Formats: sequence, structure tokens, C-alpha cells
Amino acid sequence: MKKLTKLSQYVKLMRKRYNLTQEDLSMKSGVGLRFVRDLEQGKKTLRMDKVNQVLGLFNSAVRCIQSISKGEEVLEIIKKLFLLILPTYLAKSFWKMV
Repeated sequence: MKKLTKLSQYVKLMRKRYNLTQEDLSMKSGVGLRFVRDLEQGKKTLRMDKVNQVLGLFNSAVRCIQSISKGEEVLEIIKKLFLLILPTYLAKSFWKMV
């Protein structure tokens, strides 16, 4: 059983507030019925563009937040990721060459 999220609760609340069935919401937003059901049931992986299609009917949207902290250089982030992926000895020798 999927856990309801704030997003899924919001969509269901708004759908009911506007007296829409899941089928109505699907047709009006241009997404499939299965997608609406997955959204309302709290599926963890959903396409953001389709979520926004549904939310657009309620004058709402979701967006990504910036995950890079201010002042942190992109190269530093790449280095951190690189160090996690490569074995330590290989990563150290690579960054000495850069």
C-alpha cells in the first residue's frame, strides 16, 4: 500500500472540491486515468510535467529546488561525485593530473 503524500492529498481534495471524478480530472488535464490514480495514491515516481498538467487545473504547480548550495563550485560537486564512484587510489591520481 502506498503512503499518501501532501501532494496526493491536495490533488484528491481539490478534485473533490470541484466535484470531479478521477475520470473527469484525467480528461480535463490531458493525462491518463492510471496517472491520476497513481498520483492520488502517492506513487513515489511520477513525471513532473504530468503532475503540473493536473495541478494546472487548480492554478498550482510543483518545481525543483536548487540542490547546489550557494558558493559551491560545480567542479567541487563533480569532484565529490567522482570520489564516491571511483576507488580512492584512482581518484587521487586523476585529480593530481587536473
